[in-house]
Amino acid sequence: MNISHEDKVSMGFEHRRDLCYGEAEFLHFVPLIEAMNPQKGDVFYDIGCGTARPLVVAALAYSNFISKCKGVELLEGLADTAKKCAERTAILSAEAEIENIPAIEIIKGDLFEYDWPKDADLVFCANVLLGDELNERLTDMMAQLRKGVRVAVLNALPQRPYLKKYFQMITRMSWGYHTCIYYEIV
Repeated sequence: MNISHEDKVSMGFEHRRDLCYGEAEFLHFVPLIEAMNPQKGDVFYDIGCGTARPLVVAALAYSNFISKCKGVELLEGLADTAKKCAERTAILSAEAEIENIPAIEIIKGDLFEYDWPKDADLVFCANVLLGDELNERLTDMMAQLRKGVRVAVLNALPQRPYLKKYFQMITRMSWGYHTCIYYEIV
């Protein structure tokens, strides 16, 4: 069994489609972040971060812009693996004398209970299987984001007056190609 499946079974979530897990492809994720137009000092969030691959990509590829990377993950095994990946990234960066790599912080918890909108500048969520109800809740939480925050998702969000769609592109994920949709908080 894989990490996410074991966690889902142990937590009684084995039938929840919204907790299915896939990975970002490193080289394909770089242009995804580029399209978010990172600015100096930005805080990058991955909501439902899995093993932290998008956070590692953001930290390594955009260290001149992104000041901190934060991920929120519900499943304990994935959150623990993400923390190990973050620690390993810091160690390897230091050994290779790569400077200014932002800290990667993993928050083990429910995205609907953690106050991630307070300091986010860039938000990624692979919301492919969230379903209508959870996508609505996620979109409603985005009302708390500051104006100018850029959001990238893999499934269109419900229309809201504070969300302005500005771009979409095809990106490669571990399961194949998928459309990424970009919004700005207005």
